[in-house]
Amino acid sequence: MLLENFGADLDEVTVHEVMSDIERRYYRLSPVYEFGLDDEAKSAIVEHLLLKCPAPLIYAVRKEEPTEETDNLRIVRGNAWIAAISAFLNNEFALTGLIAYPELNGKRFDELSGTLQWRLETSRLTFVNLSFEGDDAENDQNVFVRRLHKLLA
Repeated sequence: MLLENFGADLDEVTVHEVMSDIERRYYRLSPVYEFGLDDEAKSAIVEHLLLKCPAPLIYAVRKEEPTEETDNLRIVRGNAWIAAISAFLNNEFALTGLIAYPELNGKRFDELSGTLQWRLETSRLTFVNLSFEGDDAENDQNVFVRRLHKLLA
């Protein structure tokens, strides 16, 4: 039966924890799902977090057999958000087009005040971690992920 051995759990973590987990290869971003956001779109994501607005749910699929060398969770929905946040924290672009914080336009992460840096790093992201087990786990995962993308499109 399809999705017979399916599980999901919620995990709320800080941006700082997510970035650390990505460095340790706990999460894997899927470049296929990145939509080539420009700096203004990435800046809007950063501004959203600075305003303490909740981020959309991030969906990840748990591997059955992760190893120390490979990732445990593959992000299947929310890659653009994670990639934008990561790029900003790594000073890869300067903020642009901000509405609520126009005084921050032109600034990179390391040019923000300590308070704003802290606000970004302690922003909370909610992950929906999906797991699939059994003989048809890979097929079930593919079907579920395709349905998820259709529902959230």
